[in-house]
Order: sequence, then C-alpha cells, then structure tokens
Amino acid sequence: MASAKHILMALGAHPNLEDLKIHQVQHFLELGTRLLPEILGSVNATAHSSSPPALAPKFQEFLSFSLNLTLEQVGVCWETLYPILTRAESPNDFSANFDDSAFLEHSIAAHSLMVQADTCQQMSCDAKLVHKPAIHSIAFTLRRGALPIFCPSLYCTRCLTRYYYNYSVTEASNSKSQRIYYGGIPQWIEVSDHIFVDIEFCEWIEKEMAFAQ
Repeated sequence: MASAKHILMALGAHPNLEDLKIHQVQHFLELGTRLLPEILGSVNATAHSSSPPALAPKFQEFLSFSLNLTLEQVGVCWETLYPILTRAESPNDFSANFDDSAFLEHSIAAHSLMVQADTCQQMSCDAKLVHKPAIHSIAFTLRRGALPIFCPSLYCTRCLTRYYYNYSVTEASNSKSQRIYYGGIPQWIEVSDHIFVDIEFCEWIEKEMAFAQ
C-alpha cells in the first residue's frame, strides 16, 4: 500500500476533494480493495489494466452512501486511487467498519473468495488461467450473520481445469471427474452449491453439538 503522504498528494491535485477527510480516504481504500474483484469481474477486466474501468452505477451509489461522498468525489477517488487499489492485498475477512445492510441493499458482495493462482497448477501444464463468470453466493458467519459474497473462478483452456476458491476440477463434464481439494483447512467451507460457512461458525456448531450430547 502506498504511503499516506503519496495518497494525499495524489488527491490534493483535485480541487473538489479539498474537504475530504482522512478517514474517508482510508475507508475508500478498504472498500475499494474489497470491491475490486467484483468491479473488474462485472466488466471482464483485470487488475493489470493500466486505466480504471468505468464504475457501474450501483458501485458509485454504494460508495457514495457508505462514505458520505458525492458521486463526483467517488469518480475522482476511483480514478486517482485505482493504481493503489490494484497493488493492495485483498483482505481475508469481513470489515466491521461498514453497515452490512448497505451491501444487501445495493446487491454488492461484502467479501470475495479469490483463487490464489495465475497459472495452471496441473502437472506438465503451466498455461495462463482465464477468468470465468463469477457466482454470487451467500456466506453464513458467526459474528455477522448471512452476507453476500463474490466467488470468481479461473479456467485453463489447455487442460480444461477449472479452479474455485477451495478446489479444482478437470473436465467437469466428464462423469468420472473429481474435485481436488487444496491442502489445509480453508477459512470458508462450501456446504452446498454457492453457500459458504466460515470456520468460526463451523467450530461453534461443533461445540454446541458436543455439549448437547
């Protein structure tokens, strides 16, 4: 993430941002980082693009509502801070800084479950992965209740392997194909199609069942 000095200098070049508060900038960076995968997915773009894609109205309205900014200020912040957002690491958990109802009201995901790979991981195949249409899903959390999430997948056109958040499958149309789950315990567990539960919620259910016996 760029230094605060660099960020303020970039924003200071725009007269209509003179009254912008530091906490608004911080929250824009946090929200922008969280929303970036969904924003890019909505226009079939990548974070490697040199110029920012146009923000769909729902993202403009969501950022305006959440940060108390005008639509013009949202547009300038997006144009100015986009290079910083593309270099930032996407957070792994939900943020308590924002109103959960705003995500639901604007049909925007509160979190993205990203595939941590750029190239195919199959033996003897290192082809570049391509983005496939994402699925909007629901995550049940212990502390926040049910929230919308964004689940993009990546696809290898050479060996026909599709990568999801916690597993991959080769030639899915083949009746003998199998899901190969990644090692370790993921933060999010898919309990049904497009329905996830966070690990804290799973552990709470396990404890409740143990005490009920």
